[in-house]
Amino acid sequence: MARYGGEEFVVLLSCADTSVAASVAERMRRQLSHTHCSAIAGAVTASFGVSRVASFQDLAQAHERADALLYQAKKAGRNQVVCDGQALS
Repeated sequence: MARYGGEEFVVLLSCADTSVAASVAERMRRQLSHTHCSAIAGAVTASFGVSRVASFQDLAQAHERADALLYQAKKAGRNQVVCDGQALS
């Protein structure tokens, strides 16, 4: 796991297929939703974009795909996991 930008993080799961990665992202989203921060009103929320690195892709291409999926999640209302264009929560 690494911080990629101001509010963006990248998690690389070695040997995980898309459904496993989506499940991990959903568990992280749920756990974060139970976190409360006095600096903000309400619970912490998170949006996730899940992408698989295909054998013909490099990491930059996979990151671009995950980033596009992340923005789909944000555009669709936030606080959800989007994997291959499907909202999981």
